[in-house]
Amino acid sequence: PSVLLYGGGCKICGHKKRWDSRGRKTTDDIKKEMNLINPNIEIIGEYKGAHFPIKCRCKLDGKVWESLVCNLLNESATCPTCAVKHMQEIEALSTNEVKKRILDYGLNIELLNEYKNNREYLKCKCSIHNYEYMVSSRTILYNKSSGCPLCTQSMGENKMIQILHDMGYD
Repeated sequence: PSVLLYGGGCKICGHKKRWDSRGRKTTDDIKKEMNLINPNIEIIGEYKGAHFPIKCRCKLDGKVWESLVCNLLNESATCPTCAVKHMQEIEALSTNEVKKRILDYGLNIELLNEYKNNREYLKCKCSIHNYEYMVSSRTILYNKSSGCPLCTQSMGENKMIQILHDMGYD
């Protein structure tokens, strides 16, 4: 009773009043901000602080995930599914673009099949040795040094191959 007489009150209500009076954001504030920043993200969890994960739902595909509020507000986080789709659109290359990159890198190889994505293997043919081989498209596109395996052999490897060839091993 003395707590009530001297201006005190409910512990939970008092905490909420202090929380709001210090300018802290509420779940409704975060929902309003997110609606302005990215209207495709719906906040479905409770806000506990900027550095705590909050549950979100993508309005485009319905994906539910958790992300830090600070990352959502500074636009460094978005729906994981939509982010993958966006990266695929940005990094989509045609077979002609891949062939152009191979020429730009100075590799003496010819592309024999169609480029699909950077996880697929490409069938290539060396224009010097007339040797066909498979190589990861990721290796060609990002390492720039994955020409023909025969062209990249050391002198010792070449000598061993010649010795084995002379002995009848092919």
